[in-house]
Amino acid sequence: MVVVAVAGGTGVDYTSIDALAKVLKRYLIDTIISTIKISNDESSRVQLNLIEAAEKSGTVKRRHPLCISVIVDVENMKAAIPGDGNTPIVFTYTVDMAKFVAASLELPKWL
Repeated sequence: MVVVAVAGGTGVDYTSIDALAKVLKRYLIDTIISTIKISNDESSRVQLNLIEAAEKSGTVKRRHPLCISVIVDVENMKAAIPGDGNTPIVFTYTVDMAKFVAASLELPKWL
């Protein structure tokens, strides 16, 4: 069985590589899917800490950062999408992404 951690929640000290590595090792995390939005130096450092902790844990074999750059204002039914408005973009429905991630966990190796 593959144990997956979805990073980006609370309850973990993302500023400490040692603390992150300890949690990853304790729960025998095999795969990390990061939902941390990189928007400044602090969030960039958190993502790098997660990568270093994964290496240090000895249990993590795969990691994947999800790049989320669409800002949604549900209340006003609007979304902000980076770009000039002329560049084609692709959206992936969350259910499709979940199916893809679940299926990819069965692969012996991610390329």
